[in-house]
Amino acid sequence: MNHLIVPVRIFVLLMLCASTSLTGCTTLALSHWNWKSDHKYATAKKPAFEIVALWEAAEGKGVDGKPTRGFAGQLLFFQHNNTSPVYVKGEVYVDLYDEQGNLVAPNKPIHQYKFDSGAWQVHAVESTLGPAYQVFIPYVRKGRDQVECALRVKLVQKDAPEIYSRMISVKLDGNTPESKEEPLVQSTQKTVIEQP
Repeated sequence: MNHLIVPVRIFVLLMLCASTSLTGCTTLALSHWNWKSDHKYATAKKPAFEIVALWEAAEGKGVDGKPTRGFAGQLLFFQHNNTSPVYVKGEVYVDLYDEQGNLVAPNKPIHQYKFDSGAWQVHAVESTLGPAYQVFIPYVRKGRDQVECALRVKLVQKDAPEIYSRMISVKLDGNTPESKEEPLVQSTQKTVIEQP
């Protein structure tokens, strides 16, 4: 049986040498392989259709450059009939509302952050879900009181309709305003009427 194993090994070795010599000098161009997924952008033909915004309370740099409380967000943009997020080109607006409201116009945000297309690309990241944007939005009111806020994102694309995210509520922890405590039972004066 051993006399068959040696010729088979020699035959396999000869076939391997012949197959590699017949293919010529070629290499795999590994440098051209894209190990990461291609950067997919929304286009005018297939624009972004939906915004998914994930917000949480955080601390970061405020509009004055000093540390402040605010909101850390991860934003994902989706095309119609596409389950993978894409990068977008266009202007992005983030509207910030709080429970106190805008004193001049109650239905308007207390602040609107605008990012032009170039500034928005600075926030682009490759997340575990795919292309995304990470941004910090500072809370503009002074003080450290607890407040309930809401954020909404709008994308204005060239040659495509504007799209909006859902309004997302986020609570910023802080001092709770003291409420005037009133007793549950109001005190009453007793009047005694004597009977003759």
